[in-house]
Amino acid sequence: MWLMIENIPETQQSLTLEFKNGDIVRWLNYDPKYLEPNPGPLPDDELLECETWSGECLVVPSENARLISSKLELAQLLQHRPRAVVVEAFVGTSSEELSVKVISNAEISAVLFGPIVIQNIYLTYFI
Repeated sequence: MWLMIENIPETQQSLTLEFKNGDIVRWLNYDPKYLEPNPGPLPDDELLECETWSGECLVVPSENARLISSKLELAQLLQHRPRAVVVEAFVGTSSEELSVKVISNAEISAVLFGPIVIQNIYLTYFI
């Protein structure tokens, strides 16, 4: 079961929450009745055990989540999920290995908003 995070007031968005409005999480401890068509609203005043796309567990108040029940909406949202996360730099030792580098947010910003420099390729695949 997939949920969309919403209804978090702006005053609380700046808190150190592990989620924000618009995030998509997988609901882990759902009641099987939510698998049926037209399952109704989420339970009131409950904490929902969830998991992010990257596998991190978190707890979301039910008033800040919405069940994604439309297959079309779910398909549109899931096609944008990350496919991989680099957690450690790795330098391939042969032409058949993929070399990857973890980059910081500052480096990402420099690449996205600064001048484009072809030499700074962080993900390389040799055939």
